[in-house]
Amino acid sequence: MNVSYEAMFLIDSGLVDEQIKAVVEKFTGIVTKNGGEIVDVDVWEPRKLAYEVKGRETGRFILINFISTAAVKNELDRIFGIADEILRSMIIRQDPRADVRPSRARAAEAERREREAAARAANMAEAVVVEPVVVEAPVVVEAPIETAPAEASSEEA
Repeated sequence: MNVSYEAMFLIDSGLVDEQIKAVVEKFTGIVTKNGGEIVDVDVWEPRKLAYEVKGRETGRFILINFISTAAVKNELDRIFGIADEILRSMIIRQDPRADVRPSRARAAEAERREREAAARAANMAEAVVVEPVVVEAPVVVEAPIETAPAEASSEEA
């Protein structure tokens, strides 16, 4: 029975584009050669890892969504375990309600962020310099205090 799977693996971030393509083709080829179907491949940018993995502080995640039998998934998992270029790997069975093409969602999110950044930059360029308004403090004028006339009895004594 064919099931949707999601394979994520971590490779060294020091690999060049040709080497990354070769790694991706190697593992997608294993799936297709054994009767599976590749639905989506998403190669992430290099990221700083939370902790060292096999002596490396940065890595590049690759996500492959595919449909296959359990035997193909098990073979791919076995090869992940013995491949030198793989630092870590994980294969999970995908929820039927999940998006099987997450790279499109990531691309749409990146495009939205770029549009927002461009709009913010345009707004900053159009910002008008407003001169500060000087408010003078109100002047308080005190009225002279009138004193009561001195009592006449004090002068008489």
